[in-house]
Amino acid sequence: MAARRSILAGVDGSPGALHAVRWAAGEAARRHVSLRLCHVRGEGGERGGEWLRAAEWAARDLAPGIEVRRLSPSGEVCPTLVRESADAALTVLGPGPVAVAVAAACSPVVVVRGRTPGEPPPDGGPVVAGGSGAAVEFAAGEAVLRGAGLISAPGSLLVRSAGARLVVVGAGAAAGLGETALALLRHGGCPVAVVR
Repeated sequence: MAARRSILAGVDGSPGALHAVRWAAGEAARRHVSLRLCHVRGEGGERGGEWLRAAEWAARDLAPGIEVRRLSPSGEVCPTLVRESADAALTVLGPGPVAVAVAAACSPVVVVRGRTPGEPPPDGGPVVAGGSGAAVEFAAGEAVLRGAGLISAPGSLLVRSAGARLVVVGAGAAAGLGETALALLRHGGCPVAVVR
């Protein structure tokens, strides 16, 4: 039997990260896996422990039955999150430059966005797939997991994100992210999954 993998959520004290933690907790409950909350030491000084405790409280409040572990590794933020994501089923982050950089991680990366900055992510609407191959396969699995419809819309992802519960896009270029993925990570109206 394959080992159950956890979901990794980045914690930096921002409202966007807290929305991401709540979204990740819901995913952990839905998938019956544990949630690892990761704050990279050095980015918040003494407040990192406080942020992790607040994130754990928010996760347990939303999904009381899940196993939650707190991690506080030291190092540079992006490389450390990429390293921690290597064995995760999913890496979940709030929007921002760190999320864009970490989207090159080994596991699928979901950047949790709302329709407006500071707004929680939507919980209704279809799963929208952009591209083909891995993106469509991942999106189909996510639609089944959520009991949601699946729309394949490679040409209008940014517009469709306003009414979706999740948009899934391929990473694009071999090194880095393609233009579509970057636009969605910066301006999408719902959580955006980047897959390889």
